[in-house]
This record gives sequence, structure tokens and C-alpha cells, in this order.
Amino acid sequence: MKKQLTLFFFHLFIGICTLSAQHISQEQSLDCAGASIICNIDELDGYVLQMSNSQLPGNGPNPLCAGQGGVPNNPSWIAFKAWCTDLTLICSVSNCTGQGGSNGIQTAIYSSCNPYTPVACNVSPANCNLNDKTITMTGLVIGATYYFLVDGCAGSYCTVTIDVVGTCGNPVIQDWKGPIVGPKETCSKTTNTYSIEKVTGAINYIWYLNGVAIKNSAENDVSLGWTKSGVYTLCVDAYNNPCILESDSPSPTCIDITVNDNSNITNIPAKNICSKDSITYNGVSYGVGNHKVKLSNAAGCDSLVTFELVAKPDSILPMESILLCLGDTVNINGVPYTKPAQFEVITEDTNFCTVRAYDIFFKNLSSEILNACQGDTLNFENMIATTNGIYYVKSNDQEPCDSIKKIEAIFHPNFTSLIKMDIEKGTVFKGIEINADTVLIFNYETIAHGCDSIITYDLNTFTITNTNEANKNLLKLFPNPGTSTITISTAYSAELVEYHIYNQLGQMVISVTNSITFPITVNIEKLSPGIYYWRGKLGSNWVTMQFTKQNN
Repeated sequence: MKKQLTLFFFHLFIGICTLSAQHISQEQSLDCAGASIICNIDELDGYVLQMSNSQLPGNGPNPLCAGQGGVPNNPSWIAFKAWCTDLTLICSVSNCTGQGGSNGIQTAIYSSCNPYTPVACNVSPANCNLNDKTITMTGLVIGATYYFLVDGCAGSYCTVTIDVVGTCGNPVIQDWKGPIVGPKETCSKTTNTYSIEKVTGAINYIWYLNGVAIKNSAENDVSLGWTKSGVYTLCVDAYNNPCILESDSPSPTCIDITVNDNSNITNIPAKNICSKDSITYNGVSYGVGNHKVKLSNAAGCDSLVTFELVAKPDSILPMESILLCLGDTVNINGVPYTKPAQFEVITEDTNFCTVRAYDIFFKNLSSEILNACQGDTLNFENMIATTNGIYYVKSNDQEPCDSIKKIEAIFHPNFTSLIKMDIEKGTVFKGIEINADTVLIFNYETIAHGCDSIITYDLNTFTITNTNEANKNLLKLFPNPGTSTITISTAYSAELVEYHIYNQLGQMVISVTNSITFPITVNIEKLSPGIYYWRGKLGSNWVTMQFTKQNN
């Protein structure tokens, strides 16, 4: 059964819409902002609206919808709350009185009146006829207010029947998704932010602190500046006027907040110390001056400790020089000294500090550096040295304190290495033709101060047969000389167990013992220029190849 929704207008006075049967008491408006809100759009289903013939083109946007055209003439506005995301309205017309050669209606939905923000439109001048007008909305925000415009083409006025397709739901705000988020324990003289996750259907959030409203807005958070310590109760409620009141569900949600004292200032009496002295407070050393130390208690609240360290007057005594004889010990302020040293000793009295410098010295001190090779022995002034170190000796046999010499003994290392190599008979090695298994020993004076390096080559000779001829060409090393990398490759199926690289001193400089597959690339960039030996175990046999490393 259709019900009558009649708009009466007297001049610019907003008429009262009277809906029979269900008696929806809503005010229909000639302007957008004055439209009363219908809480349940489903209640408009089947109602009949009689349009006004009052021409008020200023009461709507021009154009009605950007890009689609349409101009306002005699607009009628209805506001409603959306409780669904998608909604379709069908407006059918009857009893139309055309104007200016045009007839029919144009419809649009807006999300705000200032500015007019279109959501869905059916306003094309080409559709100005007596056909039904369908307007489809998608992506509506649940709980938000929307504004429904019905306007006559060129000022036409008709009887309009509004049909709501399907149902759009009832006014309701969902339950809280979680508690209020923010620190439950904090400090005075700080500011904290608290928030609640937004809930569907709510438009406004009202915050209470100890029962007193402190913020009422669409924002779902609040900032609180704490001025004093105590326990506070913070609550938040949600509503959507005029459809869902604050007293409706959901009930407020609350948390208790403990605020601890912050920035307590503790003044420590001034303390007198020596000018070059310091004290340690809370693990930090402080010298003369005014200091402020910030401490935090278990709750994380800061306290400020202030103190002053005042320098006592210094009494500077003349430097005391002490001649130390070799083998003697002198005690200064409880510390024994057996070698030369220079230092200050500060002694503190009630009212002042005494500073005395000391110079402990050997008479006629001279110094010398002696170099030797490891395994050798240094003999000097009836002393024997076999390891690195500093030694003090008398340089003559006169008085005990005459001519003390400081000797620094440095022992340089020798290198001894053994290199085993396979070599073809008749090969010239180190200038020597090798025709049988041979052991060669070479001495190299490559270390400063004449320390020898001894390298022993254990050469295992072999004779090439047809099979060995293939083995000779089994591996290839290139480039040779090399600068940054060398590559070892083979054209045959061969298993390389491990390989090593030695320098001319017999020292192993590179070693690889697992995960070896051909071809092999070896980084030699960090090796010093010179001759090296690549030695690899191929199956059960060892193969040695020589290469040269050049500068990059």
C-alpha cells in the first residue's frame, strides 16, 4: 500500500512532511542544510512525495553534478543515514506539470552540503522525461549522512514515489574492537596520546577523564597532559546523532592510568675536591663545576639531582728529582718504582690540596737498540738476552749510579720450510739440472739484520711415458704471469682433492681442501709480486706448477 508523503511550502518556510500509516515525522527541506535526517532509509520505501512548484535555483549546486550537467530549479531535499555500503533508489513520477517545454525529474545523492559532494547522479538533460529514475550508490560509509535531491526538469513538479531496492539495515554501532590503547603508567609533566579503534556506525567519540567530558569530536584519539600524580580513569563512548544516542549501545570502555611523580629535584650539598680530582656518581666521573644528573625510577619517570664540586686551593710544591741506582727501589706515596718515571702526587687536606711532581731518573742514561736473529744470544754488560725486551745495564764498573744504558733487544725471525715437488727428469730447477730424486737446501738472506731463511726442496723425479705425456698436459695454469687471478683448467675428467700455494720461502699462502671443481679460479690479488708454486693432489698424485705474480 502506498502512503502519502506531502510537502507543503509557505513562501520559504520549510514544510512538515506527514507520512500516513507509519507516521514518519521528518522535515523535508527546500535546502540541503535544513533537511532533517531519516534514521532508517528503508522507511521511505513506497512513500509518495508531492514536489513543490517554488522555483529556488539557488538551493542546489550548479551544475548538479560535474561532467553530467543539470541545473537546480525547485529542489527538494531529504537527508538519511546509510546502514549499508550499496543502495539503489527508484523514483517513479506521475501527475507531472511540465515547465518550459520540459517534463520529468532529475535526482542526485551528495555526501555533504558545503561543498556539495556528489556520490551518485541521474541528472542528464537527455533523461528529462517521465521515465523512472534509478540512482545507484556504492561505497557508502556506514553511519554517515547523505543528502537526496529531487528536482524538476526546468521547474516541473510531479508526484514522486520512492522505492528502496532491498533493505539497508538498522541503525546500530558495532561493539568495541579492542581496549583503549596508550600507556597505563606514565609520569607527571608529560603528554600521552590514547586512542580507540574506530567502530562501524559511529560518527562521534566522546572522551571522559574521571567522569568529566574532555573531548567530543569525530576523532578517535585524545592527548592528555599530566600535571600531577594520581590514578585516573579514562573512558570513551560513541554515538551517531540523531539516530544512535550516547546512552545507546555500545557501553563506554575505560582504562585506569597511574601517573607517577616526575622531575623531582634533589640538591646535594656542595663538596670540596682537589682541582685535578673527580668523583663518580651513578657510574659517571665529574670534575670541578656545577652538575645536573637525570635519573629514572622504575616507572621511567625522571628525577633531577644537582650538585656542585668546588676546587680546594692547590699548594704547588717544587718538583722533586730522585736519582735511582740500577737495582734500587724508591717508594713514592706507597708505590714502588725501579725504573725512570715522571708523575704528580696529589695529597688532600681539609682545606687545600698539595701537588708535587716527581722525576725519577738514572744518571747519564743512554739508549741502544740491538738486533739479533731468533735462536741467537745477545751478550752485553754481563747480561744475556734471548727474547725481545728492555734491559738496563751499567756501562762501566765505576760507581753504582754512573752511566746507565737502556738496551732494547729485538730478535728477528728465521723461516724454515720444506716443499715437496714432482719434477720431470732433466728439468733445470734453480739453475741445477735434476736427473734423480734430490733434496736441495737454499739459504736466503731476505730478512733484515742478516737472519737467514732456509728452504728445503724435496724433489721427486719422474720419466715421461706415453701415459705420463697425457698427464703432463692434463692441467693448464693461466695467465702466467698473473696479476689478480689465475685459472687452473683441464680438458679431462679428473678429481682434484686439494691444492695449496707456496711462496719462495716455503710458506703456505693459500690452501683449499674441499668443494673443488674445474675450472678453478684463484684470487692472487693480495699476494706480493714474486714466484709461487701451485701444488694440487690429482687423484693420488701430486702435481706442481710454477707461476709468477706481477703488480696490478
